[in-house]
Amino acid sequence: MSSPYLMEVVSNAMCPGESYCPDALYLNRLQQTVAGLLMIPVLPFLCELSDEYGRKPLLLLTMSTSIFPVVLLAIKTSRTFIYAYFALRCLSYILSLRSVFCIAIAYAADVVEDDKRVAAFSWITGVMSASHVLGSLLARFVPGKYIFEACSYLRCSS
Repeated sequence: MSSPYLMEVVSNAMCPGESYCPDALYLNRLQQTVAGLLMIPVLPFLCELSDEYGRKPLLLLTMSTSIFPVVLLAIKTSRTFIYAYFALRCLSYILSLRSVFCIAIAYAADVVEDDKRVAAFSWITGVMSASHVLGSLLARFVPGKYIFEACSYLRCSS
């Protein structure tokens, strides 16, 4: 799923003054395709690493990779930084998009008692679903000149 506020920033940087930017859309779809294909072999490997080294370090690693692309885009929005942003975002999606959920569920299964696991899994799923809804609402209702700063702050603080 693409973030509307990030695509707006990327479109403005790659095609200034234009309302439609095919380069930004092409890069976004290419990044999603590559990340989706490479996620298939990496996800079992990350789950195996979480079994060996622990759930918390892997959760910290995978969650922290999602901060770097946004920080890079906040530094500068030149064409070179846009390409670097998409490369880092591709790596971030490979490492963190689905693995965070899998490792969080495995961590809950390790820590929570058997009779309370269903409630813990429900809470994890609910919080992740609520974060998607909240992100879409923020993108819709926060004024355009503040959207990048607000969403970057929320992303880095989570």
